[in-house]
Amino acid sequence: MAKEQIDEGNQLRIIKENQEKIKAAKPKKQPYLSEDAIQQLCYIWFHNTYPHLRGLLFHVPNGGSRNVIEAMKFKKIGVVAGVADLLFMNDGTIHCIELKTENGRQSAKQVAWQKLVEHHNFNYYVVRSLGEFKDLIQEILG
Repeated sequence: MAKEQIDEGNQLRIIKENQEKIKAAKPKKQPYLSEDAIQQLCYIWFHNTYPHLRGLLFHVPNGGSRNVIEAMKFKKIGVVAGVADLLFMNDGTIHCIELKTENGRQSAKQVAWQKLVEHHNFNYYVVRSLGEFKDLIQEILG
């Protein structure tokens, strides 16, 4: 498996272009990043900054809308509602990272899953920006 650098500049350009389209279509007081955009920035930064840790930070594809048949199938194969956006395994510990926009709120299922994993002594964080994510990862890595 080749360890290639993700083109962070190109990803940032695409995100900014999409934000400009959104802003032009619907004016906002303050520009914001969607949860997906925040997640992309966090993952790309991690991927490029810590190439020796690639594969230890990953997304569990749990979200999105599903029809009834798909939802039943995913439930049968182990999809759990409320699971954090990113999981980071480091030094024998699992860190669960939920990404939210500046004003985003966890769903009831996300809160319930957070309580479950914290009860079992796993780490759970809500992160709202690339800066918060960088600080968190640097704290975890010491």
